Amino acid sequence: NIDDIEKLKEIISFAKQNNIRYEFIWAGTNLLFAFEEFDWIIIKNSLKSSENLVLVPFMGTGTVEVLSGDIVILLTRQLLDKEITRFAPFLWLPGTFWGALVGNAWCFGLEIKDVFISASVLDLDSLETIEINKDFMNFEYRNSSLKNNPRYFVISMKLDISGQNNLSDIEESIKRRKETQPWWVATCWSFFKNPIWDSSGRLIESVWLKWYILNWAKISEKHANFFINSDNASYKDILKLRDLAKEKVKSEFGIE
Repeated sequence: NIDDIEKLKEIISFAKQNNIRYEFIWAGTNLLFAFEEFDWIIIKNSLKSSENLVLVPFMGTGTVEVLSGDIVILLTRQLLDKEITRFAPFLWLPGTFWGALVGNAWCFGLEIKDVFISASVLDLDSLETIEINKDFMNFEYRNSSLKNNPRYFVISMKLDISGQNNLSDIEESIKRRKETQPWWVATCWSFFKNPIWDSSGRLIESVWLKWYILNWAKISEKHANFFINSDNASYKDILKLRDLAKEKVKSEFGIE
């Protein structure tokens, strides 16, 4: 909870004083751990709202303030219960709001940047809490200024819930996704970012890697940009699949 932010400051101070590396994880829904590869501190962000979400007036419309560890799907369902459909495309977006914010997550036409207003963050250099706005974030395709930047820990964020989305269109999109992408399997979802004017899935399929199996890891038969942990795949299996796909696509198309 919020009170644990003081504990977090102690952990960060200890790590810096003893020259120990630290990393944050969010929900962990798309992770395979390389246990023998690291000896640093892993901090899991579990900041979650303890009560029902409170809608805050904002410029005559509305916002919602969430903690960074809140689960995107759960918030979306709460809003839909209140007949607020702005976040409806996020109904199938796994993970936490921090992870979604850092990677400027997208689902069914809606990006985090479209609804982000501001965030309260802990500056891990000064250990002071500051407010950041949309200009600070420098949102790009699946990217933001927070990605690969270990300086800031997101505590909470304000999001714009004004506007509506057509639920029938989203339901149709979900139906198409189930038909064309693996569902309810262990996967990190889209593995590679799409290159400009092309699709990673199409490129990987074009070099005959669809269905490819390596130990317990495989490339999905439905969509070649989905790498699946069939049972007990190791991180090494996934990395080998990654390297194989990169090598073949680079050799065939000159695209990295």
